Amino acid sequence: MGREHTGVGDTALVRRSTGRAVTAAYAVPRRSEPACEAVHPSETNEKPTIRTVEVVKVSLVRWPTESDRREALRRAGEPRLLLVEQGAPPVPVDHREDWIRLPADDVDLRVRVEALRRRLGAESPGTPEIDDDGVLRVGDRWVALPPVEARLAGVLVERFGAVVSRETLTRVGWPGGSSSRNALDVHVLRLRRRLAPLRLAIRTVRSRGYLLEAADGGGQVLARTSVPTPVNHRGHAR
Repeated sequence: MGREHTGVGDTALVRRSTGRAVTAAYAVPRRSEPACEAVHPSETNEKPTIRTVEVVKVSLVRWPTESDRREALRRAGEPRLLLVEQGAPPVPVDHREDWIRLPADDVDLRVRVEALRRRLGAESPGTPEIDDDGVLRVGDRWVALPPVEARLAGVLVERFGAVVSRETLTRVGWPGGSSSRNALDVHVLRLRRRLAPLRLAIRTVRSRGYLLEAADGGGQVLARTSVPTPVNHRGHAR
């Protein structure tokens, strides 16, 4: 894997080329990090949602010579751009796929990659917010939560993408202290069902607790998108 760091003012550009997979990550301006607050041993610190940008991978697949690889990427849910070498173009099997005929101009290829990136980026539900009335919103979607689930959701939203211990959830959900282990499990299950239409998922972290994160309609974790690296028709980063 090649890796290149290029200074751009007070930002850093990181380029990666992984065979036919095209990826790029643009780091945001560097700044001093705040001191981490103490958390429960079972918890993790909140993941930074502004300081880093995760990478989406667009795989370039030669068609029809790499039809088996196309199928493997489809099963894995990976975005892919088919480079049609000869014959009729294939019918895209899902919204994560597009195609372009070779030979292709670099500009045309970049436009196709960018269009695919934007299409997938539109799936991202955004960052959840919850108000004092227990209404949780993600973009233009919302759900009204009962009191206990609203309190549980509140701490999960506050630490979005980080592990929250069962002890913390129990303390927040039942301030009076009258709760059983089974009660927390039941309310987390109910909360999972309420948040699924908002494309949010509560994951169980074994022996540690729970975390809330974005998911697509099938419950799969979403990757944040980024601007792709310019590529040539052979599938290599320029």
